[in-house]
Order: sequence, then structure tokens, then C-alpha cells
Amino acid sequence: MFSIRGTIIIGIFLLGLSPGLSYGQIWLSKNVTVKLFSETPMEDIEAKTETGVAALNEKTAKILVKIQIKSFVFPRKLMQEHFNENYLESDKFPTADFDGIIQDLPNFNVNGTSQVSLKGTLTIHGVKREVVIPATIIVSNKGVIGKSSFKVKCADYNIEIPKLVVKNIAEEIEIAILAEFKPSKK
Repeated sequence: MFSIRGTIIIGIFLLGLSPGLSYGQIWLSKNVTVKLFSETPMEDIEAKTETGVAALNEKTAKILVKIQIKSFVFPRKLMQEHFNENYLESDKFPTADFDGIIQDLPNFNVNGTSQVSLKGTLTIHGVKREVVIPATIIVSNKGVIGKSSFKVKCADYNIEIPKLVVKNIAEEIEIAILAEFKPSKK
């Protein structure tokens, strides 16, 4: 599970202590929700975690998201076991990460909803791929909400589905993400 320490590490990275980043308001989300969904004629598979962390730098539009693979909860223990041991190999590849830039980042001083794209590197199962992910950003007096829904092909991330269960697991997995950001205290 992620701790405050993990969030602080991401926050420090985004604060500009890494080369090439400028100082700007940092927004943190300590309870990122991620849902996985696989639909096949034989069986639907769902999993959820609410322990991801994310940080974004308002000035640079840099965003980082980190999810612990073992934090996903499935309706059946056996599904969870197979997910961690056979497919995602979570002991070997403990996290899924996104490191990118929000294209056309809206003004966080103006309430409203904006459609944006996240362009960057998505790392799953140890495989890094350049992606563009659609997202929605909602700015309100309470903070900033980021939402996204997209599909990931198992083969793109070297996630092998045994022929015996290929009818039970979709080749593309639907991912839905919700992050509620609050400004970090400087």
C-alpha cells in the first residue's frame, strides 16, 4: 500500500527538484480509485483499488500516477491470486505508473469542466509504452477532479493469457480512474 512517504516522494519530484521542472502549485491525490473490467461471453471480471497516489504540477502540467498492483481487490480470492501471480506478476512488477504531461491544462482558478489528453509513458508489467489517454478535469471550489477511461491491450504489456482461459479474459482491459486532487501545503 502507498504511504504518505510515497506521496511525498512524488510531490518532491513535481516540486521541481528534478531537472527541467519549474516550481508551481502542486496538487496531490492520495486515494486514486482505479477500476479494471474485462468483459467476455464466458465471464466478466472486475477489480478495484482506492489506494493509488497522483501528483500534478499546475505550472508545468506534469502528472505522475502510481498504483500498487497488489492493492486491487477482486470479488473472488482465486481471481485476485491469479491476477497477482500469473498475469501481472506483482512481486516482480509491484506498480503500474503513468508519467506524463496534461495537454491543454485548464486554469485551476476558474471553475469548470475540460476535456484534455494525457501524453506520456504508461508502465505496466515492466513494459513502458508511450500513450495518449483522454481525460476530464473538473475544477471547483472544493479542488480538482481528474477522470479517465481507456483500454489497455494485454499483449502490449507482455501479459500472457493462457489458452485454457483465453475465453474468460478479454484481450483489452477497460481501465477507469478517478483522482480527487487537493493543493499541497508549501
